[in-house]
Amino acid sequence: MTNQIATISAEINTLEAEGFALAKEWKSICKADKSRFTKSTKADGFDTRLGKLMFALKQEAGGRIQSARLKDCGINGIDKRRRSEALWFVENETEARQFVESSKKGFTSLTALQAAMRKAEKASEPKADASPVEP
Repeated sequence: MTNQIATISAEINTLEAEGFALAKEWKSICKADKSRFTKSTKADGFDTRLGKLMFALKQEAGGRIQSARLKDCGINGIDKRRRSEALWFVENETEARQFVESSKKGFTSLTALQAAMRKAEKASEPKADASPVEP
């Protein structure tokens, strides 16, 4: 009976230790993601440079950028969602930077930033009155 209790106790301690180790690693990952996001959205950062290139290509094409043109520029291997987010960031750079500065939350990706901005915009829109207006 005591051997069984000792085994269970050892398992719990091992699981707790593993949990604490994972929590510490997760905290490190989150910190690195925030740092990477900040670096990537600086004026000379990856997403900003990619967005500026995409914006220039979009202006050049007058709308949709052809796949061959993306290949010529060497960015066809970059995920299209990442290219789209970078373009969005450059087109809305002023508002996005103001939102990041005013936000208490540290963002880790442009996807999260877009979602938060969309949610804040919906919350600030006045709701239409559902009652019918009588003439």
